[in-house]
Amino acid sequence: MTDVEDILKHIPQQAASPLHKTLIDIILKSKNAQALPPNLAKSLLNMYRADRLESPEGAKTLLEASILLEKEKTAEKLQELNLNDAAAKVKGE
Repeated sequence: MTDVEDILKHIPQQAASPLHKTLIDIILKSKNAQALPPNLAKSLLNMYRADRLESPEGAKTLLEASILLEKEKTAEKLQELNLNDAAAKVKGE
């Protein structure tokens, strides 16, 4: 299992906003939605309603959902944002 908190340590604060948008896109466009556990889906919806997706807890939940649904695509997008250490952690390297 990928340690989401460890991955977040490799993401600088200035990259957080573009990353959040990217992770939301990955989650919404995923063809693997059925793989998202109900409790994680509820967490995402509750954070969205409370406008907390860009909070540290929101970032953790977004990253966790994105990795669960589209691990390779998440790593690819992290690399596109020059977050190579985080991408390597997602890949398990």
